[in-house]
Amino acid sequence: MARFTMLAIVVLCLIVGNQGADDIYTDMEFYAKDLTCNDEQSYCQNCFTARARGKVFLHTFEYVTNPDKFELSQLEGDNEWKMAFVQEDQSETFHVCTTSNTDGAEGGVSQQLSVCMENNFPGVVAPEGCSKPVALASLSDKFANMKMSGQQVMYCAQ
Repeated sequence: MARFTMLAIVVLCLIVGNQGADDIYTDMEFYAKDLTCNDEQSYCQNCFTARARGKVFLHTFEYVTNPDKFELSQLEGDNEWKMAFVQEDQSETFHVCTTSNTDGAEGGVSQQLSVCMENNFPGVVAPEGCSKPVALASLSDKFANMKMSGQQVMYCAQ
């Protein structure tokens, strides 16, 4: 069932959600993305594509309530990662990060990828139209000797 759900999201993203196809990772840009939710607001998702180093990356964010579950994933060819966090107490804040270092995995060069997700973002102002900020995801990537690249995405429910 989980594979079918992920496949359905990928297809939906490619057909409908190709908004932001010009989003790129350079210069640590900030984006706000609206979540599409079911009628009960118990399941929300957003997906978009981003480009870097001549490749297209599909990003998917899912938010489920009771208990709150936040899931962020990226897919590019055979390179896929997923980060998930479950929160029982909605009043608590969270900040989770993961970092991976790979040497020689892609064309024999090194890469450091850091991904963080949080629901507490002091100093970051929700843009107009973002009535309910759900999470802030940050991604930074250092590929070979290239300039650090990445993005921050604030996911907003309506």
